[in-house]
Amino acid sequence: GISVNELLSGTDITIPTGDFTHTDIPAGPAEGTLEVRFLDVGQGSSILILGPEKTALIDAAERSAAPDILEDLENAGGEQIDYFFVTHPHSDHFGGALDILEQVPVEQFLFAPLPDDLVPTTVTYEKLLTYLTDDSCPVETSAALPEDQFDLGGGATITILGPLEEYKDLNNMSMVLRLDFGDTSFLFPGDAEEESEGDLAASGLPLKADVLAAPHHGSRTSLEDDFMFAVSPTWAVISCGLDNDYGHPNEETLELYDQMGISYFRTDYQGTVIAATDGSDITFTTEK
Repeated sequence: GISVNELLSGTDITIPTGDFTHTDIPAGPAEGTLEVRFLDVGQGSSILILGPEKTALIDAAERSAAPDILEDLENAGGEQIDYFFVTHPHSDHFGGALDILEQVPVEQFLFAPLPDDLVPTTVTYEKLLTYLTDDSCPVETSAALPEDQFDLGGGATITILGPLEEYKDLNNMSMVLRLDFGDTSFLFPGDAEEESEGDLAASGLPLKADVLAAPHHGSRTSLEDDFMFAVSPTWAVISCGLDNDYGHPNEETLELYDQMGISYFRTDYQGTVIAATDGSDITFTTEK
């Protein structure tokens, strides 16, 4: 089968280093409103961002969740997905991608490049790559690398922060995204674990955020001290399935959040969690 790097052939996939600074994050007045919807997709992750002008989807959970993701997009008034990010190719993050691509217009589909030995060989992943490489595929597919930015209109911008290195573990190869809108900010680290988190913290990149999508569903392997203190969120949202087999979120995670004064939401108990902002204040509502 084709690898993701072959799919991205012709793209410079060298990870930039050295001179990416906080000043590279756009800062300006917010116009309109923005909504971040942490979808209840069971044990997995899917986050829908409704910007002032454009829409982004970060991950697509397991395939069984695709109908729910599509329904939420429709109910929220989204007619297309402008930017579709897959943080990393574990099935609980990309499983519903093909069904979504086939049913709603998608402008741009974005991968993080992977070392060849980490590229999955599952049927689901092969089918996704086959679809994206077909000559008739209407979707632009490209790499998402640190420093890349994506405009959602109204002053809302997504910036890719990581991964900063080539790791030996697929979780650590997770794309890390930052969303800025006015004075508000969100951080989406996928399933990044301590190795990637530590490198991000040491880089001096802008990690401080109001809202953290709990990395790796609240796993204890994603609590690197310097990273957590660099982010220091006011709120965290944990995407996990009720009574899941992995024990997510871990008690250590919840204890750390309590110690740091981080208020947290859980999709397993509260259903879809919606954060709405005008660029200055953030208001949360939950499905349950």
